Amino acid sequence: MIKITRSFAYKFFESQYNSRDFYCEQTVECEEKDADKISQTVHEWCKNQVIRDINNYKQELLKVTTSKSRKIEQVDRGRMAAEDGANDVFEDVLREEIENK
Repeated sequence: MIKITRSFAYKFFESQYNSRDFYCEQTVECEEKDADKISQTVHEWCKNQVIRDINNYKQELLKVTTSKSRKIEQVDRGRMAAEDGANDVFEDVLREEIENK
């Protein structure tokens, strides 16, 4: 029996200064005659685990980004409504001043 350890790592860059590391490592014992096949299988398994985790992380990022975008849109709509209301008040005051002259 021999021990085989295989791993897979990936650095995911969200932005120029922000990255996240993904890593998987697995150790198995097998007969020496099966080592090559088992080694390849374990490496592929580690790679698939990392890819799965990256995809899950990207989905979470998308949820957070979408949520933040919605909040920004709500703030923008509120600000625009406030500005429109202020413009209406300003127009009313200006109209009254013109009419009183």
